[in-house]
Amino acid sequence: MDILLINNSRKGLGGTASYTRQMQKHFKADLLEPEDEMSDIRFLIKLMLMKKPSGKVIHAQLPIYALPFSFRKRNKIVITLHGDNMKAMTRKHGRFIGNMYRIMEFMALRRSDRIIAVDDSTSSAYSKRDPNLGIITIPVGIDLNHFKLLDKDKARTKFSLTGKVIMYVGRLRADKGVDILIKAHELVRKQVHDLELVIVGEGKDSASLKEMAGDDVKFFGFRKAQEIPEIMNCADVFVIPSLYESGPLVVPEAMACGVPCVGTDVGRMREFISDDRCGRIIDRNVEAVASMIIEVIKAGDSREHCNKAAQEFGFAKTADETLKIYESLFIQGSA
Repeated sequence: MDILLINNSRKGLGGTASYTRQMQKHFKADLLEPEDEMSDIRFLIKLMLMKKPSGKVIHAQLPIYALPFSFRKRNKIVITLHGDNMKAMTRKHGRFIGNMYRIMEFMALRRSDRIIAVDDSTSSAYSKRDPNLGIITIPVGIDLNHFKLLDKDKARTKFSLTGKVIMYVGRLRADKGVDILIKAHELVRKQVHDLELVIVGEGKDSASLKEMAGDDVKFFGFRKAQEIPEIMNCADVFVIPSLYESGPLVVPEAMACGVPCVGTDVGRMREFISDDRCGRIIDRNVEAVASMIIEVIKAGDSREHCNKAAQEFGFAKTADETLKIYESLFIQGSA
């Protein structure tokens, strides 16, 4: 089976990038993704201009990326919905761009052969707009061979970390709430001595966040996917105060590295953080974030417990269910 994955996540950060990497590895698929700093529209134009393959399964991670392949039906088209894209586009770019995106997204979804949603809330949002889409929910798992317990002391020595470590890994943009974390860190420092905040990732808010943080926060910038588990193993608590998420997969990834997580009540957060030893669900404000970070730090080591809890979120189940979708495309008489 010939599969072409089309990724919308640059530089390998975020749940979509993690999902695509694992899909590529598991199915030995080809991959197309934007170059650094390439906008969604520029990448869409690039896809429109490229020579189209035939006889492949085109699996797009953003609906509009499937459009250039849908006008001449030489391929089977699968779209995975990683959250409510239309709502996200409207939040980021305003109503006009949001409405333009909605039209293109509707066309892409109606011309696809199969549609996958990564969680029930995403499936519900799209099914309300169009009950005839026939969306199949397949929760995304993590690579448990990649994210695992490593030597914490060795990792800390490598990255020059000595105290209690609060960590964030992801894109640096407004909806991720990194500004809230930086302010919360200031409150936590008043009660927890020898404390370090480590922020891993890049984004359009990088400069303003660095200016806000001053010299008290360590910005690790962009790191290759291979480095992330070792960096995560340095942490004592992982924080993700996002406004919205479909996962976020970074939470079970951190847990698999033995790190309890503090996160807002979005996406699958309650599924991931199932008890107090795995972390805390928080309100999205500075005081609440600070309070829960302190609670988790004072609760002490729960590395083994977090790692064990993360085992149920492996990618094998995701791959098995996705394979069934691919195979259904070629069954005689399949829609």
